[in-house]
Amino acid sequence: MCEDFHIDHISHDKKWIYSTDHMVACVACIVQTIEDPQISHLRKSPSIALLTKLVQIPTVLQDLKSDQDVTYHIIHVILDALLQTDDTTFISAASDACLKLVQSCDSEDIIDFILQDVESKMEVINSHKELLPLYLLLGRLVQKFSELSDKFLQHYEQLITKLCTGLCCPEEDVQSAILFIMVYIFEGRWEDFLSPRQLTQLCEDLVCMLNSAKTQILMMNSLGLLAKLLLNERWTNFIMTLTVDGTTLLAVLKKMVACTIEVVQQLAIQIMSCIIQRDNQQAYSCHILQTDLLEFLFEKLNTRNTQNIEHILKCLLPLSHMEQFYSRNHSVYGIEVLLKTLHTLKTMNHYVLTKKIIEIIGIIFDRQPSKSPLFVNSTTLKLCLDIIISIVEHSHPGVFAAALKMTKAFLRKEHMLRPVPVSDLKTILQKMTGKVQIFVCETELFEKQKSKTKVSDVSSVFCEAMLAASRLVMDCKRDPSTCMSAFLAPDAVDNNGSTIESLGELVVTILSQNSISLAVSLLDNKDSPDHCCLLFQLLSSLQQLDQIEHKNIVSQLTCGGMLSKAVNIRCSLRDCHTNLQHVDPCLLTWCLLLYQEENKDDPCPGELEISIDNIFVRLDEVANYLTHSCMSKDTVFLYSFLLYHCYKNDDLILPCDELMFVLDTFSKDYDNASELSPFVKKQFVFLWAMLTCMTENVVGLPTKGLQTVVKLIDSCPSSVWYTHHPAVLNWSFKDSRITKICGQNVLSHWLNVISLKDGNHHDVDTDITILYHMFTDEDFISILLACISRMNGRTAKLVLELFENYILQMTDSDEKGVFLLTLSAITEDKIVEIFLNAEQKPEVTSWLDDDKEEPTILYCLQLLSGAMSYHPARVVNLMVNSYKFIALINSLLTSAVVQLQNASWNILSLIILHTKGLNEKVVMTVELTINPVGEFVQNINTVTPYLQVLSALLQVDFTCPIVSLKNTGRYPQHMACPFTTKDFKVLFIYLQQLVLQDINDVKSTAVQCIEDMFRYLKTHSFKLVSDLLKCSWNSILLEVLITITASDLSSLQTTLQLIDVVLELDQNETIFKNSNLHQHLVDFIKCIDIEDTTNHATLSRIRNKIL
Repeated sequence: MCEDFHIDHISHDKKWIYSTDHMVACVACIVQTIEDPQISHLRKSPSIALLTKLVQIPTVLQDLKSDQDVTYHIIHVILDALLQTDDTTFISAASDACLKLVQSCDSEDIIDFILQDVESKMEVINSHKELLPLYLLLGRLVQKFSELSDKFLQHYEQLITKLCTGLCCPEEDVQSAILFIMVYIFEGRWEDFLSPRQLTQLCEDLVCMLNSAKTQILMMNSLGLLAKLLLNERWTNFIMTLTVDGTTLLAVLKKMVACTIEVVQQLAIQIMSCIIQRDNQQAYSCHILQTDLLEFLFEKLNTRNTQNIEHILKCLLPLSHMEQFYSRNHSVYGIEVLLKTLHTLKTMNHYVLTKKIIEIIGIIFDRQPSKSPLFVNSTTLKLCLDIIISIVEHSHPGVFAAALKMTKAFLRKEHMLRPVPVSDLKTILQKMTGKVQIFVCETELFEKQKSKTKVSDVSSVFCEAMLAASRLVMDCKRDPSTCMSAFLAPDAVDNNGSTIESLGELVVTILSQNSISLAVSLLDNKDSPDHCCLLFQLLSSLQQLDQIEHKNIVSQLTCGGMLSKAVNIRCSLRDCHTNLQHVDPCLLTWCLLLYQEENKDDPCPGELEISIDNIFVRLDEVANYLTHSCMSKDTVFLYSFLLYHCYKNDDLILPCDELMFVLDTFSKDYDNASELSPFVKKQFVFLWAMLTCMTENVVGLPTKGLQTVVKLIDSCPSSVWYTHHPAVLNWSFKDSRITKICGQNVLSHWLNVISLKDGNHHDVDTDITILYHMFTDEDFISILLACISRMNGRTAKLVLELFENYILQMTDSDEKGVFLLTLSAITEDKIVEIFLNAEQKPEVTSWLDDDKEEPTILYCLQLLSGAMSYHPARVVNLMVNSYKFIALINSLLTSAVVQLQNASWNILSLIILHTKGLNEKVVMTVELTINPVGEFVQNINTVTPYLQVLSALLQVDFTCPIVSLKNTGRYPQHMACPFTTKDFKVLFIYLQQLVLQDINDVKSTAVQCIEDMFRYLKTHSFKLVSDLLKCSWNSILLEVLITITASDLSSLQTTLQLIDVVLELDQNETIFKNSNLHQHLVDFIKCIDIEDTTNHATLSRIRNKIL
């Protein structure tokens, strides 16, 4: 198959004949066909298409490169063909063939040839309409080869001039084609090669074309060239001030923005964005704001085209910073559109644009003049509130951070209509706070994602937002019209929680629980002056809203060590007056609250308020400063005050040596202790106590500071200088001299404070734990016990509980044993002092009346029993003269609580023994029933105290002024006795049985009772004694008892005592006539160690009688 050869084919060189796609083609024939004017363009089109294919074949391309004249000729033919038709299809195909040839040959000479050929044709042809195909080719050429822009500008001035004149052509397709060329030519350094006259004319033509353009292509190419011109600051300024036939660039751009063609709108908006971002931004922005162009921009925001929205926002962002933006009410006109666009972008999840529009709205909220309301109706305000509520919890970190800033700017009274929408505002604050908490907790997650949004930035903005909220509340409180109640009927009640007070309560809660802690965390990360000012502003706002909560927060901050940090940052701000306006008043309030907390009844010293301006040295640099400078007395007081509160809260700022130096230096101002205020004394003593506890080397050193401390604590009551802190407690027992002066007083204060802290269990537990650490010190325990005699019932009870709990929590049995032995040794002599202190007489009834709980009563009775062994007469006198005490004993004798019943019987036995011969009349007697005997002795749990009372009564012949016995007068031998002869016999039988019990206490008490009974009967009825001794049970009893004791010596003393009593009373040796018992007794006595010191006297008497 072959192409249709030209009629002159036979004369063509065969070199240019090629086979391709099963076809034979002759390049010469193709060119000659294109060149032949007799052939129609319809027939020429296949030749053009074939030529386009051939130039891509390597062999053809090689031949063309080797014979460049042929190439030039082909290009020349194509250019001529372009001028001979207006068939757009042919023009496009011919241009493609030319471009493909140029691209394949890759030769600058060919490009130069094209340009020169086009230039020569332009000189001949005057009609720009006829040159349109060449313009189209040039446009595609410069688009394809970007390096042509500089070549055009440097070497083809006439060509450019011809192009510029073509812009005046009325045909828009010609103008569009030329502008397309110019757009790419202006990619080069056009400002260096084009004359000002040319550029001026070009700018004028451009404005005219934009104003009159009707086709989309002309508008787009005009705007494209305009964008290139606006890259130059000089020509931007020129074209912005240019007016052509009453038309300005801004007027033209407004027309483009209003155009219905979306791409043209987009280009026009991009042009505006470019203008606004130039160096002379402010002047250009003013020009734009003086027109109504912004109204058109706002209208174009009603779209879902994100590119348009993006470029409009680029325009609005800088404009929103201009004063004219607000003075000409552009903000009022545009706020609703911006809010709706924000809602649209949020639903589209377009985070970048959402963040940008939030920033713009935030700027408007912030810069809107207070005298010009931003929201003119409730609908727009409600829209704004709803959007903020939804956006303030946004999941994207960047959007959320921007929403916080916007919310901060929104929280102004000027942005609210009347009444203020309290309910919506509370919702915003609650959601914002909740999201910030989540955001802060997820810090690590965001760091892993390398989020650009820092937690510190979010925390800072949140704190600023809460500042704005607190200001809003305070402003609203000053304006009654902001409250819903101003719009309700007189009898109506607002039950929706929409009062300003409820909003204020929420703000206080968030400030105290969230904002201030976040501000503190910002300072923990970096000592930033801005963050410090932020913290103080938050504290000031909280103080204005709720002074009680402010006081609590200040106390918490002080405990957290923030005071020293705040003081140190204040020192770094001493040259910044603006920041000090926020810091100094709040720091002064902080100090005043701390002072009032320690000294509730004393007015604040003037030197504290005066010297707050003298904080110029960091607390950690005080020692260094004092080495080369002096401080005034007021400043010394201030720094002593600050150090006191820092160290009190365990903020140990200075090393030990520096603190000692500071205290020694301060002590020079404390020579006259009588002139010092109580709080100064407290500060100095506490700081010295802290120093002592921080190092062992300070104890006993003869420093100036120590001398001052000793003088202070010795010259005034401990209540003046005492501080409730572990350091003071430990210090008072660390140095014997200090312990002697104030150890007992300090311990008393410590216990009193614990006893008064019923509601604060954490503090109580801490104080008790600290106290327990000192229980291993014998001196401390001695002083603790000595303190009991000076305590009220509440505190004394506390001490008893402390000992009990301390012992119970000891798990090591050896450790517990050692402690109990030590405690026993210490307390042996202290118990009497507790009850019988000469200076402060004890009142037993006051101990028992404070608290009638069973453990307290039981312990008091036990203490009284112990005290009677030391000073029985005084203790008994104390008890028998107490009506309440005797009444208590009366009630306890039949108590259902075994321990109390036994204790009361026991102490009654002691009273009976020690009131023998008492001449004083008692205030009341104890009504006592001791028979029938069987009812008492059959209960093994209560038999011992009963037998003790019975023994005591037998010893005093049943005559005691404090006891009134029932059932007396039945025993003729002694009418005071409540027993009959039969009762004594029954008693003796029971006692014999008890002697055989395994319980040593019961056994020994029973033996003692037998002895006392026989001694009593020996006086009043010796015959009954003889009868009792003749009982056959006696021999059996002794036989069994000796056998048991021989195998288990634990009851030896009791057995010997009984044998001794029987031998003494059985003068006829009735019992021991039994030779077996006698021999058994002899063998038993011989086995007992004669060196047994405990039973030596008893054993000697028995040996003398039986051996």
